Amino acid sequence: MLITISQNKKVPAINFRHLVEHKWKSYSVQFNELESEGLFKISDLVPGTQISIFELTAKGKMRITELLEKREHEIDLHLIQLKQIKPQSFYGWKSILDQISAHIHLPPHKLKIPNTALKFDYNRIKSWLHVKCNKEAARG
Repeated sequence: MLITISQNKKVPAINFRHLVEHKWKSYSVQFNELESEGLFKISDLVPGTQISIFELTAKGKMRITELLEKREHEIDLHLIQLKQIKPQSFYGWKSILDQISAHIHLPPHKLKIPNTALKFDYNRIKSWLHVKCNKEAARG
């Protein structure tokens, strides 16, 4: 909510709720709490006019900084955890593909294969494994 206030400095206070209207019922309680904590105030957009806007206080800006630092720390911890997980390598999938190919072996293409259903199944499994190998390689 504080970031929404900071990013919409020219939106009149009367129209502010329309920015989050789809969730205003759940946000309104939080909005009132933030206001009572003094994290933002109502100011004039143009001094001397009737158009008021919400503006972050120094305390509100500090709170955003704290929240961003906390989130950055959480992301850093998550990245450390991800680096510790050893993903299955592309070579692991390649050896699986080789094993399956050894068991499902088609004769050379020079020979006529009478059972086209068998060839179709083989090609389907082979393409599925290639897709899996490419996905694993992209993750690694």
